[in-house]
Amino acid sequence: MKDEQAKELFTIIAVAYPNFLNDERKSYQAAEKARFWRKELLRLEYVGTKKRLEQYIRTNKYEPSISELLPVGNKQEIPYLDEKGVYE
Repeated sequence: MKDEQAKELFTIIAVAYPNFLNDERKSYQAAEKARFWRKELLRLEYVGTKKRLEQYIRTNKYEPSISELLPVGNKQEIPYLDEKGVYE
């Protein structure tokens, strides 16, 4: 996933779940949460992750965790993109 795509998915989560960042007591914690999610989202494939996120939003009232956006049945062994955009 590219940086702009990760930002798009993060924004979708923040819009769909207004307390996703608002419940953080300090702006530092919100910034750390955003950095963590960006790093994790960048490791995933965009199209499938976006589809899983959209489905998750339609069926869950609480925000997702990273593991809930991973491919079903393959949570332990998904290929991750490294810093250079190469699958590990």
